[in-house]
Amino acid sequence: GGYILADEPSNITVGDVLRVLEGDLSVVDDNADSDANNPVERCIKFNVWEKIDQCINSIIDEITLEDLVNEYKKMVNAETDMYFI
Repeated sequence: GGYILADEPSNITVGDVLRVLEGDLSVVDDNADSDANNPVERCIKFNVWEKIDQCINSIIDEITLEDLVNEYKKMVNAETDMYFI
């Protein structure tokens, strides 16, 4: 099993992978009209949930598959370099 990458790992972000596998990652449904006339719900949506969406997307769009592989290698090397006396 598995997947064949269509591009170099340095050009594929975690965000790209998650969006392909999971679809839209928004924590709030953009199509929901229930808050259209409720100023409190609109305020919360735009001042809280939209900012959370932006932060999540910013983080996952900065991390590439190459970054993950490099971090994994560092972790494995750190674990195997232990010396016990």
